[in-house]
This record gives sequence, C-alpha cells and structure tokens, in this order.
Amino acid sequence: YKTSKDGINKLKLYSAESTNGNWKDLKELPFNSDEYSVGHPALSKDDKLLYFVSDMPGGFGGTDLYVSKYDGANWSTPINLGPSVNSSGNEMFPFVDEQGNLYFSSDGHAGLGGLDIFYAKLIEGVMAKKPRNLGTPINSAKDDFGLITDAERTSGFFSSNRRQGGHDDDLFRFERTGPLNPCQDVIVNVIDAETKMPLANAVVAMAGKSESDTEVKTGQTDKNGSIRLCLDPENDFVFKT
Repeated sequence: YKTSKDGINKLKLYSAESTNGNWKDLKELPFNSDEYSVGHPALSKDDKLLYFVSDMPGGFGGTDLYVSKYDGANWSTPINLGPSVNSSGNEMFPFVDEQGNLYFSSDGHAGLGGLDIFYAKLIEGVMAKKPRNLGTPINSAKDDFGLITDAERTSGFFSSNRRQGGHDDDLFRFERTGPLNPCQDVIVNVIDAETKMPLANAVVAMAGKSESDTEVKTGQTDKNGSIRLCLDPENDFVFKT
C-alpha cells in the first residue's frame, strides 16, 4: 500500500499467471505510478495490445485512453490515443471488439449528457479516426459506459444509471434490430460561383473515398438547386458538378 505526495492511494494494473486454477506470480505493470492512476484495462483479441485509462501527466484532459504493446516479455511505453479520441474531459472504459474497433465512454465529446458511449475505427491499433456517438437508445441523458459487444454490434451489454434501472448503476442488455450503419440524410445545395444563384437541374456526381465504397453515383438538383442524399456516416465523399 503506497500513497502519492498528496496522500492518495492511486489505482494500478497488475498481471498474474494462472496455474492449475491458482493465480501466481503477481506483478505490477511497468507504467504504474504512485503519483497517478492506471485502470480500466482492455485487451485486443490477440492479447498484444492493452488499452487503459490514466490521468498521467501529458494528457489532453482529466483521464485519457492509452495503449501499450506486448512483445512477448515486456509492455511498451504507453501511447496516448491522441486528440481525436481524448478530449479536455474524461475518457474511460475502453473496449476493443474482435475486429479492433474501439468503444469508450466520454463526458468531453458532444453527447446526450453525462458519460456517453462512443465508437471509433482504429488504424493499426494505435491511431483512431474521429469517434462517433452511438446515440439513443444506447446513450441517455445519464451516465452510459462499459459497453461490450461484437464487431457487428448484434448484441451486447453496457452499464447506465438511467431512470429505467435501480437506484444507481445497472447492467443493460441490447439487441440490434436495424442496419449497423443506417444512412443519414444530407441536402447538397449547388450554386453558381459568380452569381451565387441556385443551379436547377445540375448533374451531381458523388464518389466515396473508402475502398469499400468507390462507386460513382449521379443525381440531379431540383428547381431550387438542391439534391437530397442518404449517405453512409462511416465514409467520406467527394462531390463534383
């Protein structure tokens, strides 16, 4: 039992070996400290990447998400997942599914209130694209956290202190009934660069920027120079007229 300079016992992470059902060889992970907390561990499917939460110096907010790599003998110096994930608030409760997608809770990104659960695609396990709020009914105006699910988000579990539960935090189970990534309505307005007037009947070509969506689609603006599209929120698009 140790305390920090201000007299607080900080959270630490440990590992242990299981031998015939008994836990032995208890070890502290090398990035623990008496001066800051390390917690909420989550391993990748191959057990080579460890995601965790810490308020160690050098972060972006109260608590940040970090990742450490295991080389078969040692854990590497933790890498901060960066400003796309970490905010000026608190990021906590990481979970990585079998395809390496990251889920976490935050009160620093735009949400519905309290802690909300977010999803982000990881690049090589250590860099993340801009996270997306999972929205209702997973998130609420209260604290929502600790999500566990499969890569297709078919079903899963999470914790919340929303009113439908008991007096404090409760476990909730969910099943997805709609598409994993429903399209979102977008209205594109086409105007003349010189006159700034809307262009009616203008042909608009649209192409996705990801490998999974490279098909070029075309449409035509209405009399007001507008065209309504339903696009995959997980993809980036280029428009040409």
